[in-house]
Amino acid sequence: MRPEFRMPPRFSAGFTLLEMLVAIAIAGVLAAMAVPILIDSRKRGNESNAIVSMRQIHTAQTAFLQYDKDRDGQPDYATDLAELYTSGKLINEVLATGEMLGYQFALLPGPEARTWSATAVPVEPGRSGDRSFWIDEAGVIRYSTSGVAGPDDPPIGG
Repeated sequence: MRPEFRMPPRFSAGFTLLEMLVAIAIAGVLAAMAVPILIDSRKRGNESNAIVSMRQIHTAQTAFLQYDKDRDGQPDYATDLAELYTSGKLINEVLATGEMLGYQFALLPGPEARTWSATAVPVEPGRSGDRSFWIDEAGVIRYSTSGVAGPDDPPIGG
């Protein structure tokens, strides 16, 4: 009878270099797939927030119109975002600064504060958002994917 030959047990205290390289490569591929999805999600979230903020500006301007700020017998709209905040907190403090969640907001008063429009433009086009938005006293939000949106651009959801 022949004696049985056994290999000495291998004591491995970790991973081999090849196993580590494979794991790093897999992690790199997963990260390369996940990052664009996360950026798109952030852009969509920023755009949704910009649309909600435009609606808030419209609602605040409608409420502000109830007051005759210059006491001339004619109702007036606010002439800037800060005025919507300071005259009764009609919008939140962050929106009143003009920049919120990747968008720059501007309130553009018409002649004698009888009309108005507002714009929301991505701070970093392509990164913080793909669309700019526009609204006026009629309450229809319009968008553009090339430049600042205006009254001739298509309405959202339409």
